[in-house]
Amino acid sequence: MKFLPRKYRESQSDWFGKRGISWHISVAVRRNNNQLESQGLIHIIQNCTQGSSAVVSIMAHVLRTLKEEHPELQKVFFRQDNAGCYHSTATILSVPTIEKATGVAEVGFSDPQGGKGPADRMAANVKGHITRFVNEGNNVTNAKELEAAILSHGGLPGIRVAVLECLGETEVTGPQQKIAGISKLNNLRFSPGGVKVWQAFDIGPGKDIRLEETNECQFQNILSSFTPGDFRQVAPRTRQKEISSISSEEPGEEDASEADKQVFLCPKEGCTRAFQRHSSLERHIAFGTCSKAIERETLLDLAKLKYAAILQEGESSLPTITATSSSATETPAVRSEGWALKQAKKAYRFNEGQRQYLEAKFNIGQESGMKVDAETVSKEMGRARASNGERLFRVSEFLTAQQVASFFSRMAAKVRQHTIPDYISGDPDIIAMEDEQNFSSAKEAVMTALNFKHPVSYDQYNICSMVKENTLRKLKLDVLKLLCENLSISMPPGQRKKAPYISLLEDVVKNCSCSLTT
Repeated sequence: MKFLPRKYRESQSDWFGKRGISWHISVAVRRNNNQLESQGLIHIIQNCTQGSSAVVSIMAHVLRTLKEEHPELQKVFFRQDNAGCYHSTATILSVPTIEKATGVAEVGFSDPQGGKGPADRMAANVKGHITRFVNEGNNVTNAKELEAAILSHGGLPGIRVAVLECLGETEVTGPQQKIAGISKLNNLRFSPGGVKVWQAFDIGPGKDIRLEETNECQFQNILSSFTPGDFRQVAPRTRQKEISSISSEEPGEEDASEADKQVFLCPKEGCTRAFQRHSSLERHIAFGTCSKAIERETLLDLAKLKYAAILQEGESSLPTITATSSSATETPAVRSEGWALKQAKKAYRFNEGQRQYLEAKFNIGQESGMKVDAETVSKEMGRARASNGERLFRVSEFLTAQQVASFFSRMAAKVRQHTIPDYISGDPDIIAMEDEQNFSSAKEAVMTALNFKHPVSYDQYNICSMVKENTLRKLKLDVLKLLCENLSISMPPGQRKKAPYISLLEDVVKNCSCSLTT
């Protein structure tokens, strides 16, 4: 991650355009004599790409340091974040190379949004320590100053620092092996010549993947050493004992259950208060509230309370029905192993009818200049009809507004790719072309105000194009009626033939701006 530089006194210009300092936090945890111990190893890098090769170099440096200081180390388990530089094929395929020198046996990835709590807690402590360092009048603007801030005042217990000037990206030569579905694999166990993977720890038999011998990983060796330090014990969390608070209104008062330890009792009948000092008793008598406890309730009192509760509930109270015990015992449903694993989403592809409908809608919006709304198109798909009058789509073929908007976005991107680039504005030919376009647009605006605006359309039907192509006769009579009704065309009653409706639609297209300008 990045640490933004800080100064004790910063001008307003210093707040903008900051270039962060790369730092990487590794937390090593072990169990020694049934006691948890941990230490933090922080890499501070002035210039770093924060890619997979940098992560591999840091992994190798951490393990090499731990192996040198603790030769008894035989097995290491990695628990990493789900960022791309960690959860990638390049990082995973590098583990066998590191294993030859350090003995890594398994590598795991935390669940999304979880699993890196120790590193986050350590980062919070370090940032607080740096803030204290800056508030004392110091600046933290580079890797060396960041190291000095962490190590100030004796440093933080169990935290060690290594400073690097640069850690570049290692060039990959030759083809690299790919692991399908790498983002879903969260637990990996390496063996000679292969790796066994699971989506979740020990759920199912796992999947064996053979590693090619050509996947020899190359990474940069880090020569910097960490500051002195070692593991420290992790203190167990203890719950703070509950301390009974004494009322601020009446200090010194206690319950009558401890009356044998008290001296002064409240003289009022039924009060259970007792006090150690006479002044507290006087304050209680003058201003306090007596605490009365019922010693016992008579049968008559219980009957009255029950009767009052029934009157308050009335007839609205529902009787409690208890299920009768059945002799046949039902066996609980047992879910199969791995039911909570994330399932792959099946890619949905539009069929030809959906694609043609959306393209027709998009083209109408391009010609008219009035872009259609994705939400409106999604609703109109439920009412769209084909040329034979039947419904154009089934319920399962209806698209959401988001799907329609995504399709229109892709269509708009294709249109932008085919646009003519701009040329020099001073060219006489360009000026003449612009004047002609301005005249045409002004003429079109006048014609639009007087006539139908091009194109005359309804739903996915472009009536102007259909009249020119003479394809109106392919539509059913009900569809022709629907077109005339939505265009507010007065129709003679009792017509059972297509010809009158086609004639009316052709008259409308004659008054359209596209027919008048041609």
